[in-house]
Amino acid sequence: METRNSLNNNINLPFRFLTDKQCEQIYEAALNILGRTGARILYPEAVKMLKDAGCRIDNERVWIPERLVKWALNCAPTGFTMYTRDGKPAMHIRGDNSYFGGGPTCPNFIDLETGQRRPSTKGDVVNTSIISDYLPNIDFVMSLCMISDKPAEAADIHELDAMLRNTNKPIITWAFTAEAVGEQLEMLRAVAGGKEAFEARPNCIVYTEPTTPLTHTYEALRKMLYLAENNVPLLYTPGMLMGAVTPVTIPASLAIGIAENLTGLVLAQLKREGIAYLCSADGTPMHMRTMQVQYGSPEAVMACAMGAEVFKYLNMPTWSLAGATDSKLYDQQASVESTMQIMMNYAVGAHLIHDVGFIEMGMTGCLEGLVIGDEIISAVRALFRRIEISDRTLALDLIDEVGPGGNFLTSDHTIDNYKEELWTGELISNDVFADWKARGSKTMFQRANEKAKKILASYTREPLPADLVMELDSIVKRAEQRVGG
Repeated sequence: METRNSLNNNINLPFRFLTDKQCEQIYEAALNILGRTGARILYPEAVKMLKDAGCRIDNERVWIPERLVKWALNCAPTGFTMYTRDGKPAMHIRGDNSYFGGGPTCPNFIDLETGQRRPSTKGDVVNTSIISDYLPNIDFVMSLCMISDKPAEAADIHELDAMLRNTNKPIITWAFTAEAVGEQLEMLRAVAGGKEAFEARPNCIVYTEPTTPLTHTYEALRKMLYLAENNVPLLYTPGMLMGAVTPVTIPASLAIGIAENLTGLVLAQLKREGIAYLCSADGTPMHMRTMQVQYGSPEAVMACAMGAEVFKYLNMPTWSLAGATDSKLYDQQASVESTMQIMMNYAVGAHLIHDVGFIEMGMTGCLEGLVIGDEIISAVRALFRRIEISDRTLALDLIDEVGPGGNFLTSDHTIDNYKEELWTGELISNDVFADWKARGSKTMFQRANEKAKKILASYTREPLPADLVMELDSIVKRAEQRVGG
């Protein structure tokens, strides 16, 4: 099912966490970190690039001057477009447009039939892709999985293979090594119709990430620079754990994450000036009793939304987080946490927002959570839509015609306008108690489970041509041979 949402969301933005002055203060703090504290750069090519650009170097420690960051911000596009598998525009990543998708690398999965938590499989990626392809408010596809039933070192290749075969929507994925990135690019170019076709209409982002605090590993930079060299839109996303690998305060944590992301931006632009680059500073606190990450905390919501605000202040495309929960089941806690995240990230206009369907602090994928997340996103988009003030919506002639004591139920105005004016969910129950009981007294989770099963049983999309399937099979086989699988 194609999304019902236009490429340009054009929402009202009624809320901001930060003023422009506060965004500037956090940005300046990040510049201070890069110029005063510096970063560890563990990839020799990257060290040389920064040295040649005028950075101060001491072995693996690099200090990046403000002028170089500002040069990189000036070089990078302020937005870009992602396409469907068949080459149609799907997401205009700019302005106040917000798009949602799942998350990656969950080692566990909630079985749709048994309801039990078990290791994730390639079949779960297939099901996630099909359901994501169908759901109208899931705009891009991530797997919700770390595949366990294929050779472990080739899980990244199998994941992209399953997504390419089962969705037409844009994809965001990951890779273990630069060699795996090369194989993934082979797959993407094959499906797109060649190298030039993929570069002109990219349908996939392969993300990589630094190691907080302020460390950029050999493999992370090798992957990122390989992607830049090959003109693939870049996502280099830190993961700030407040109170553990960053200070516990949100501004300090953001300053570190933004400094890490800006380091990636500088290197990306040095490698390929003008490469599309998503900025990110997704922070979550560490729970001081359990020592676990807290996706569902108010501070996580604030940090992710504030990070998006700072990068939007810098006029850069943003990557953020919403739709996740710390609950071990998709229950009332999950709905509260997911709704809070989705609403706030949408309200500030974050661009690409991932992790819908995450439960258990990102350790488990849940298709029911993905389906419920789609409903929450639909409601939030309705909540923040632009309201037209016009003769039609004020309806003064109709009010005068009906008069005191009348009703508007059977008027042509109601019949003509209610579908556009009134949001209706598919999972939300508006039945009276007797009707709800007659329908089986089902919870929202049960209704989501039924909807997911129905999608998998009835929804189909035209498969890839046989020659492309054979080419993907060949690339996957070579990847398994490379890793000894």
